[in-house]
Amino acid sequence: MRDLWTILLLTAGQVLLTLGWFGHLRFKIQPVLAQPGPMGVGLVRWDIAFFEYGLQVPTNLLRPVGQGGPFGWVRFRGIQEVTALTVFAGSALLTFKRLRWNLLLVGVFLIVAVRRVFKD
Repeated sequence: MRDLWTILLLTAGQVLLTLGWFGHLRFKIQPVLAQPGPMGVGLVRWDIAFFEYGLQVPTNLLRPVGQGGPFGWVRFRGIQEVTALTVFAGSALLTFKRLRWNLLLVGVFLIVAVRRVFKD
């Protein structure tokens, strides 16, 4: 069950991270959201980052094998990278309506690498 919680918290944190980093690009398309200006967008990004850190810190505490967690450092980092790429690819599709072939190729290589890590 801790492995599922770890993956869910990683995914939720990554969604917030992606929204904080790239959400303001979508704000330019929405006239109502574009009004706050650069300072307002910066404050919104830091507000999002606060909640993202609130998810990432407990996720890191769930992780260690020595403390009853499901993953070691290498496996945890691999899952984190696959989660990040998946969330980013999804946001690229939703926000920009496109996904380039090179991002998909990197995703395939990353998934193969993580599979190798779990094959021990």
